Order: sequence, then structure tokens, then C-alpha cells
Amino acid sequence: MKKPYLKYKDSGIEWIGEIPEHWEAKPIKYVGDIVLGKMLTPDDKEGYFRKPYLRAQNITWEKVDTEDIKEMWFSEKELSQYRLKENDLLVSEGGEVGRTAIWQNELNECYIQNSVHKITIKSKNNPHYYLYHFQIYGKTGYFDSIVNRVSIAHLTREKLKEIMFLSPTFHEQQTIANYLDRKTHQIDTFIENKQKLIDLLKEQRAAIINQAVTKGLNPNVKLKDSGIEWLGEIPEHWELRKVGRSFNLIGSGTTPKSENIGYYENGTINWVITGDLNDGILDKTSKKITEKALDEYSTLKIYPVGTLLIAMYGATIGKISLMNFEGCVNQACCALSNSPYLSNEFSFYWFLANKQNIINMSFGGGQPNISQEVVRSLKIPTPPSSEQQAIIYHLDEQTTRIDKLMERQGRQIEHLKEYRTTLISEVVTGKIDVRDYGIPEVRPS
Repeated sequence: MKKPYLKYKDSGIEWIGEIPEHWEAKPIKYVGDIVLGKMLTPDDKEGYFRKPYLRAQNITWEKVDTEDIKEMWFSEKELSQYRLKENDLLVSEGGEVGRTAIWQNELNECYIQNSVHKITIKSKNNPHYYLYHFQIYGKTGYFDSIVNRVSIAHLTREKLKEIMFLSPTFHEQQTIANYLDRKTHQIDTFIENKQKLIDLLKEQRAAIINQAVTKGLNPNVKLKDSGIEWLGEIPEHWELRKVGRSFNLIGSGTTPKSENIGYYENGTINWVITGDLNDGILDKTSKKITEKALDEYSTLKIYPVGTLLIAMYGATIGKISLMNFEGCVNQACCALSNSPYLSNEFSFYWFLANKQNIINMSFGGGQPNISQEVVRSLKIPTPPSSEQQAIIYHLDEQTTRIDKLMERQGRQIEHLKEYRTTLISEVVTGKIDVRDYGIPEVRPS
């Protein structure tokens, strides 16, 4: 049961409202010493020292990500000014402004660049309490509401130092931090376990699809070698059919010039880009084009409902979708339709099961490409039409069942995250009194 404090007063902070009578609200500059990091110095200077430093990208909520640590040059004076000490708060100056972590000596020696503020919390204050306070400002959008915006948001030192924070007594700060450490650790464990279950369900889903499109539904069927190493054995009565000889409609599209608004404004024709693809049924596009674009670009074609789309390059390489509408595509999509041998739905499941194998066939350095020729050269194990339909029915049923389980777990994770944020807010702003909980200090790793 939630227990409030006995007496409250106005905090002077509109969205926080009342706070316990004996708490104070004061700018963070009175709680800690704030230093914005050093401007990037990539070149060697005489008498300078090359040292590791943190950027905004290294700051995640609560913890520091040390996977990708850069180095730059510091003078002797700068080494003292920008060196991190245990329990320094690290606040992102740009990007997701206000994102805050606490330094726990993850490296023996480290410094900061000028996309990060460090706040050294003064004595008789608990840095973990203020870390939770920063989280509330971040999760409620407060930082976004006060930052300087030109093209990119920046939380300047001048803005940061004047932000009002609530200051209970030192003992209460410790109690609150310990209480929230314990509670958030419990919540995070629940979330982690549910995410593990989702991952297991994803693996089960993939295994069921792979089994059905490569071996069929009869566990006693006679098998034969497919002749393709990564495909292995397939049912003896299945054919191997080349994509290029199986679909009557194979093509792609293009991107009309973006500067010509006549190609896009008030467009009514569905135009698919690879970012739209979702490894499922595609019900809508993020963009539409006009009849003018369709008339002036001969490479744009209207593909029928049920067309199978494959992303050939870019960040979404290998992603697929079945179009639930008529539409055209950009040049990064390969469209397959109108096969007398292969159902589009069966082909969809086969491409989904073999996504990584197909990506492994890509070529090119900076942007791997599987190209339309690669797609055309693929050989798909092809059951008789009636067996394809049975497999589709089985997979639709099984994937729907698993998807519902994953959605349920996903909703529970979102509810836990919301509860976590609400709990921190209520405790940090004094809506709940936790002084009597007597929880020992816990610092989960």
C-alpha cells in the first residue's frame, strides 16, 4: 500500500506539484559541480597525452556503454579537468538530451568530450538518488521542452545548471536510492525474463517455418539431396524450381525525383520503399506517388495484390513482405508474382526461412547487394500445389499462435516499463514515503 508523507508544501515546480514539507527544491548547480567535456582534439600536440574519452553515444540510461571508446589528445591541465571519478553523473548534451548514466570506474582512466557533461555530486548528497531524478526528467520529456534547438537539440551547461531538483535529507536520498535499486532490479529481471521468452518464441517460430518449407509436414516422407549445401535434403517428390523460370512477373521500380513535388503531392498510388517491408503482410506504404510520376517513369509498374517483395540492399536487405494492395516499388525492391508453380504465400515463407542464407549471397562492400539476378538464380523446393496450400494453412495457424504469445509478452513488458517509470517518479518526487522500508543498499550490476 502506498504511504504518503504527513505534510506537503508547494514545490514551485508546476508539473511536480507538492513535495514533502521538509524537502527543498534547488538548482542542480548547488548539488554538484558541472563540467562540459573537451572539444575534440584528434591531432597530436607537443606535450599532450592520448587518452580514452566518452561521447554522447556512450551514455545510455543509468549505465555507460564502453564497447566503442575513442581516444584524443589532452593537455596536463585538461587531464585534471576532464577526468572521471567514481559516481560522477554523465549527462548527454546532444542527441537524446539529458540521457544520464553514472560512472562506476568501467575503465581505469577516462575523460569526456564536449557532447557530455559530468556532474560531481557534492558531499552529503547521494548521486544514485539524483540519477533517478534525471530519469524522471528524461522520461517525461522535460529536457526536450527546455533545450536550445537550431537544427540539433543541445542541453547547454547554462541550461543544465539552473534545472531545479528536489533535495530530501541525505539519509532519505540514500533510502530512496536503495529502495529504487531493489525495486527496479526486480522489474528489470521480470522484463529480462519476458524478453528471453520472446526470443525463444522467435526461435520456435523460425524452426517451424524452416521445417515446413524444406521438409514438409509428413515426418516420414522420403528425402533426397537437394544439391544445395545450405538447403540440405528435401522431400523426394518435390521439385527444385529456379525463381527466374517460375514467376511470370519479376521486376523492380524506381524513385521519382524528390524535388519535383508533382510526383508526390496528393499522390494516390501506393509506392513501396524497403523501409516499409515488415517480414509480414504489408497493409500500407509510408509514401504515395501521382499519376504524373507513373506516366513519366517507364520503370514504374503497378504490381498486383499478393505480390512478394524482397529488399535487395540497404539496411533492410533480405526483408520481405506480401503486398495487400496494388502498388509500385522503388529500385531497392524485387517484386515476384504470377507463378503457375509457386504460391506467393508459400514463397513468402520460404524466403523468410532462408533470409540469412540469401543475405550471405550478397556482394559489394559498403552496401551489400543481393540484386535481381541473385533472386532470379535462387532455387526453391516446390511441393505440389495442394501440399503448398496445406503448408500455408499450417504455418498461418502456427505463426498466428506464436505471434499472439509474443504480443502478450510485449504488452506485459511495456506495462512493466510504465510501472517502473511511474514508481521512480512517485518516490523521487515524494508522493510515496519509503523511509520505513529499511531496504539494505543494493547495486545490481
